[in-house]
Amino acid sequence: MTSRKAASPSKTVLPISVTATQPVSPNIQYFQEIVIPVSVINRSRSKLLIEKIQLKFDGDAEPVYTDHECYLSLLPNRSGEEQIKVTPTPRFKAWTNQFRVRVYYRKENKSGIGSRRDWIHDGPPLPYVIIQPASAPLGQAFISFKQPEDRGLAKILATMAERAGFKPYLAENNPQFGTELWNRIERELHQSVVAFVIWTNRTGWGGGVKRELDLIIKTRKPHVLVIEQGVDLPEAYSQVFEYGQFDIQQPHACFENAVISMWRAITKVPGS
Repeated sequence: MTSRKAASPSKTVLPISVTATQPVSPNIQYFQEIVIPVSVINRSRSKLLIEKIQLKFDGDAEPVYTDHECYLSLLPNRSGEEQIKVTPTPRFKAWTNQFRVRVYYRKENKSGIGSRRDWIHDGPPLPYVIIQPASAPLGQAFISFKQPEDRGLAKILATMAERAGFKPYLAENNPQFGTELWNRIERELHQSVVAFVIWTNRTGWGGGVKRELDLIIKTRKPHVLVIEQGVDLPEAYSQVFEYGQFDIQQPHACFENAVISMWRAITKVPGS
């Protein structure tokens, strides 16, 4: 998929064209490292020094970037290829993920090396990768949140947890009429392998989340507390436990880190 854009009336020669190839394997899964070959062709009359290639994937609510530092020297009308490693994480969308390619380069001529420039390949068409849902279930993930105020946040976290291989449990999605609510919640907590607790400035209006957090700590359940920026930690929450702080408008990065932390705890995969 080579970037070709219409020339301007002045017949300006495009400096670069880019080709990105989809990975051969059709069975890409989350946390599986893949290699995307990116070929760069020097269309200019000068020698080009390629310093970095950046991939921009369309995430759920914000882009996901992968940076690849390199040193690729290209004479005019010559091409070179870089193998860019990408590990899809839960911020990547399930199934089709289109991406754009940005090449950072400098021109070299008799007068020396010029300032850094960039060239963006944004299609059409755009290259893409297809990421399948996790095939190995890791067990149930209990998600504690203030209902109904923080339902939207819980759904974002549940989506990411599911992509990682967990089976999210939200009490409101699993009604069992005729049963005592707290008994059911306590049972589901014990059956879960991990837990996530969402704490915002609205959480204090009820005691349910605090009660669930106390039980999680008491039972030593692997868990992550994600708390809205600017909100105090729960009184009973010890500083020895790690927690994440999120922007209420853009919680995705924090939630992803929380999911990755629990994924590593269950799979025993060490962090980078």
